[in-house]
Amino acid sequence: MYINEIPRASAPVAYIYYSNTKTSLSSLTSATVLRNVVKQLAVTRQGQKVRQEIWDEFKKRQKVADMDGVDPLPLTVDECIQMLLALTVDCPATIIIDGLDELVGNQLDLLTDLRTLASEPSSLVKIMISSREDTQSAQELHDAISLPVTVCKNSEDIKVFVQHSVSSAITNRKLLGGSVPKSPSDHLVEILYQGARGMFLWPVMQLEYLCDRQKFKLEEDVSAALKSLPPSLISTFDNLYADQSLRVPCQDDGDAHLRLDHGKGDRPFGLRAVDGYTV
Repeated sequence: MYINEIPRASAPVAYIYYSNTKTSLSSLTSATVLRNVVKQLAVTRQGQKVRQEIWDEFKKRQKVADMDGVDPLPLTVDECIQMLLALTVDCPATIIIDGLDELVGNQLDLLTDLRTLASEPSSLVKIMISSREDTQSAQELHDAISLPVTVCKNSEDIKVFVQHSVSSAITNRKLLGGSVPKSPSDHLVEILYQGARGMFLWPVMQLEYLCDRQKFKLEEDVSAALKSLPPSLISTFDNLYADQSLRVPCQDDGDAHLRLDHGKGDRPFGLRAVDGYTV
């Protein structure tokens, strides 16, 4: 799980991203997630000090813990919900849970607690959840406003993204040292755009591969590689695994001990919201 605080130019945002490459995800609970949301929203919008209600609660818990000679007790789910309601009473906030389907277990518990938070009469919290369509968490959100992300709907976004990525790779001299004429550059953009099939990660990985200066020194090298790019993320990971296996020294048991998690990257995502909100 990656937790980042988004710059607060307007309403504060708490953002949590799940990655199934992290084995610790199986131990995450709803309380753990909500405590991290509280942590992100605990700082003032200027990012200079902790909100007073959070500071008061911390000092109270610290005092009790010092008397007992133990660590302060973590917030429970109910305490997190009440704390979030207090934090947002005069400052509405948005909570984004990205890739909920990657969380191993505890998905329904988290959804239940988020619904509880959003359904409180005094709640000013907007919640957005992203999840693949064919998962239990997505089915649980069948009554929420949804924004499906399909190949047709995000094709223009991907094209702009690919154009920007290729341009940046050339400008930053990562691709062929920056010496790429317009025609080959346009051809590269078109190949990556057509091969993306609704996925942002696929062109990113192909471009990163083509920027390997040890393998691709000439324009002809890149042109040849474009004719045989792996068609899917899984085949891309397979190629990467095979390439890395050749580079990593083998251990005594003959196993390079290198593992890559394919995940479910070839399936399209759907974006869903809780309590009628979407972004």
